[in-house]
Amino acid sequence: MIIQRGGQLELLDNGRSSQDVVNFVNARRALLDTGLSLLRKHVQQHQAYVLVVRNDFPSAACIVAAAKLQHVCILLPASRMHLLAYVQQHTGINVLVDATNELVQGKMKHVPWIEKHFGKNGGVGMLTSGSTGMPKIVACSWSSMMAQGNATQELMFPNCPCRFAVASSIAHAYAINALFAILTSPHGDMSELIMANGMNALVPFLSQRVPGKTTVVFGTPGTYLPLVQLTPVKLYADLVYSAGVSMSDSLKLKLRESFGLNLLQNYGSTETGGIAAEGIIQSDVKLPNHCVGHIWPGAQVRIEPLAIGMVCRPGEEGELVVKTPWQCSGYIENEQVNGISRDGFYNTNDAGSVVSNHILMGQRLRAPVCFQHNKLHLFIPRHEIEDAIATHPSITDVLIPHTSSSAIVILIVSTLPLDQLEQHVYKTLPSIPQNIQVRKVDHLFCSPAGKLIYCL
Repeated sequence: MIIQRGGQLELLDNGRSSQDVVNFVNARRALLDTGLSLLRKHVQQHQAYVLVVRNDFPSAACIVAAAKLQHVCILLPASRMHLLAYVQQHTGINVLVDATNELVQGKMKHVPWIEKHFGKNGGVGMLTSGSTGMPKIVACSWSSMMAQGNATQELMFPNCPCRFAVASSIAHAYAINALFAILTSPHGDMSELIMANGMNALVPFLSQRVPGKTTVVFGTPGTYLPLVQLTPVKLYADLVYSAGVSMSDSLKLKLRESFGLNLLQNYGSTETGGIAAEGIIQSDVKLPNHCVGHIWPGAQVRIEPLAIGMVCRPGEEGELVVKTPWQCSGYIENEQVNGISRDGFYNTNDAGSVVSNHILMGQRLRAPVCFQHNKLHLFIPRHEIEDAIATHPSITDVLIPHTSSSAIVILIVSTLPLDQLEQHVYKTLPSIPQNIQVRKVDHLFCSPAGKLIYCL
C-alpha cells in the first residue's frame, strides 16, 4: 500500500513484494506458442471473455494470443477481482478465463455491442485506476495496441533485441505496452521478458550487464519504493521508466547513486496510451524538473482554458487535452461504447503547459468546492483551500476528497489534536463555509502509481 505523508510517498507495510519472477527468452515465440495453445484449448474463436491477469507467463501469453486471434477480452487484474460483477454488468460478458489456473467459468451469451463496435477484429478492455471514483472500462482495438507497441520498439530498441523488465501490472495500458513492443519488433524472437510485482525482485536480473540487448525497465513509484530500502547494489539498465506521479528529487538521487538507475518519466493514461516520455527523443532543451518528457511522435497536445471555478497554479497554462494515434475508442458502459469526446481529443484533467514539444506537468484538476451562503452559490478551488490550511507548520498534508456527503470533508495529516485543527480551519477559511467536517488522519492513500485517491 502506497501512502502520502509529509508530502512524500511511503510504503505502509514493509514493502517486500512477492519475489516470484517470470523470465523467458525468445519472448515473442514463447508468448505466441503458449498463448495460442491455452486459448484454443479453453475458448472458441471470437468468444468474448473476462481475462484474469497476473504478472505471470500464462496471463502475458493469453493477452498476446488474444490479439493474434482477434478475440475480445476484458483484462481484470487478479488483485481487483472484487470488481468482477461490476465488469460483467457493464460489458454483458459472463465468461471468465483464468489462464494461470486453467479455469473457465460462465456461459457465452449474445452481446450486441461487441459485434457492432469491434466487428471481426476483436479488441481489449482495460480498467482505469479509479482514483476519482469507480474505475471506467476503456475499449481499445488491437490495431491501436500494436501501433503503440511498434512506436515503442522503434524509439527504444530499434536495432537490437531488448530485455524488457516489467514491475507494473500488465493489465494496465502502461506495462502491457511491453508485450506489444516485443510482438511488433523485428527482434522480438530474440528479446527477453522479465515480470515481477516489484523492482526489488528484479535485482538479480539487473545486477549484470547483458551485451547486445537494450534493457528497458517499466515500473511505478509503488514498485520503486521497495528497491530503495535494499542494500545498495549496482544495477544495469539503459532506459528506466516510472509512470504515475513524478517521484521526488531525493528518491531519484538515491536510485541513481545507490543503484545506478537514471529514472525517466512516462506520461499517459488508459484512454490515450503514451502521451510523452523522457528518453525517446534526444533534445538539448533545458527544462524544469516537472517536465514529463517529449511528446510521442504523432500525438497532439493542446492547452485549453480551465472550466469555470477552476484556477491554474503558478506555471500552469491550462488543461492538457490530447489525441494520440493509439488511443481508445471509448468507454464500455451498460453494454455500449461511448466516445471519450466529440472531437477525438481527450481531456486529461491534468493542468500543465507545453514547451518545445515537451510537457510540463502540473496538478490534477478537480471540481471546486461549492459553498452556499443565503441564496448564493460560491465556488472555491480545492487546492486553494488545501494550500491555505497547509500553511500551519504542524500540518504536512491536506486533502478535500470527493464524497457523497453534503458536508465538506477535510482530511489533515498533523501532530496537532483535532480541536486545534478545527480552530485553525475555521480561522483560515472565510466565515461563509458551513457544514465542514475536519478529520485528522495518519496519512493519505495513493494508488500504486502514487496518485492520491481523491474519493472516500
